Amino acid sequence: MMFCSSIRGPAPSLVFSSISMAKAISGDRKVSPGKFLAWLRLVAIGLLIIAMARPQWGNTKTEVEASGIDILLAVDVSGSMQAMDFELKGRNVDRLTVVKAVVKKFIKERPNDRIGLVAFAGRPYMVCPLTLDHDWLQLRLDSLQTG
Repeated sequence: MMFCSSIRGPAPSLVFSSISMAKAISGDRKVSPGKFLAWLRLVAIGLLIIAMARPQWGNTKTEVEASGIDILLAVDVSGSMQAMDFELKGRNVDRLTVVKAVVKKFIKERPNDRIGLVAFAGRPYMVCPLTLDHDWLQLRLDSLQTG
């Protein structure tokens, strides 16, 4: 037996290891993984909200030289505009569809005029203020519905 122990070398000084020294060095954890993930989620949501707001830096000023007039169009969107008593491109359509087509043609023929849009069905409401951005005006016109 002594022969075997001498081959293995001297006996280790620590029979069992202890992690008490490592715990003392590391200290207490101040932020648990759950709290860290919660904060990380809040930061991610905050950054997502900021990104959706599309922040823009600097001021850009665009001056447009144009001579034209200001035109404010009023469109009826009451229930009576649902009547199918017009024909457009060979098919029966409601009155509001015809009004939209006529207004779009009118807008195309007035490139230098500021045009706005008010809709009413009992009470008026502003759909689009006076603008030279006719593409946006047409988008707002397309969004009109009866009722």
